[in-house]
Amino acid sequence: MKECDVLVAIPSYNSAHTINYVVYQAAKGLSEHFPDKRGVILVSDGGSTDGTQEVVRALKLPFKVEVLVERYSGPSGKGSAVRHAFKRALEMGADGVIMVDSDLRSITPEWIKLLGQAALGEYDLVAPLYFRHKYDGTITNHLVYPLTRSLYCRELRQPIGGDFGLSSRLVKTLLESEFWRGEYVPRFGIDVFITNTALALDFRVGQARLGSKIHESKDPARHLEPMFIQVSGSQFSVASKYASKWRGLRGCKDVPLVGGGVEWGCVQPISIDIKANLNRLIKVYEERRGLVESILGDLFPVFEGCISKLKRLESGSFPCEVWARIVYKHLSVFSKEFSKRVLLSLHVCWLARVVSFIIDTQDMDNPSAEKVIVKCAETFEKEKDYLEEVFVF
Repeated sequence: MKECDVLVAIPSYNSAHTINYVVYQAAKGLSEHFPDKRGVILVSDGGSTDGTQEVVRALKLPFKVEVLVERYSGPSGKGSAVRHAFKRALEMGADGVIMVDSDLRSITPEWIKLLGQAALGEYDLVAPLYFRHKYDGTITNHLVYPLTRSLYCRELRQPIGGDFGLSSRLVKTLLESEFWRGEYVPRFGIDVFITNTALALDFRVGQARLGSKIHESKDPARHLEPMFIQVSGSQFSVASKYASKWRGLRGCKDVPLVGGGVEWGCVQPISIDIKANLNRLIKVYEERRGLVESILGDLFPVFEGCISKLKRLESGSFPCEVWARIVYKHLSVFSKEFSKRVLLSLHVCWLARVVSFIIDTQDMDNPSAEKVIVKCAETFEKEKDYLEEVFVF
């Protein structure tokens, strides 16, 4: 018996202060935009100790939407929470899944409408398209976006945005993947696993303009190393598996927009400490200098020159052409040994790229900085020949 048409999955862990707003907006979106569908909200929780499960269960909604709160099993992490929700969606016969993060402050019922289009059959994946501060999403902006665009030749701007719509067909394919047995996808590698797998296997992909994303942002100097390792490991793993799919691909194609578009609006303000980021870079670089040199080989002297310029806070210290080749070199080495040491080396180089970007864009507004990010992604495309030279297929 079909128990659900559209399932909204909310992975959670210690989100008591934000999750009820997300649940309420999701329920309102299902009620307003899918009145003829049976919608279920599933909070897939990782054993929160702050009362997350209790506050959701106590929430009284003025909508006829079922809300489930379940504890997932498996390794602790967002990916395990999503996997549990995917399995439950198929068990209940859902046509699709909507994923939204539990720390959102900007979600509206319209998000549910747009992301829910994947459940209606036109798309297999609806990815988000946000307005974000130039220093929000540093892993996305300087690694995941340009590499995704270059590999699969699709202009998917937010490959790890966290808020997605998926068809049951894509959900079934993702659940069959061997990557769940690894250490990256069950944690923060889940989002890039979803988008890059969908692109590699030529699923129908769209993206929805959701306006500004307001959530719990993080400073790369202090918080992002574990997330970076998991995200880059996941992306590199998928790229290695599907190398035959991206080899020889050229010419980036647009990803169609789902729903109407909106212009640049207000974004979540973010304060970045240049000196803190530079000091973190210098510390980690000194600790891993030998590792970075062993990975980069003949690229290392060029990178070392970039570090010297960054220490003087010079603009243009780390050209995107160099950054693209460094990423490609790391991907090539990773594809041979699938080792975390490669990711630790890449993390150092990414910290340098972030510092360089901050220096170069500190006097720019957000739309101008966005042009710099897009231009760098275009440079990744131009340097793809280098990837195919160093990568062993």
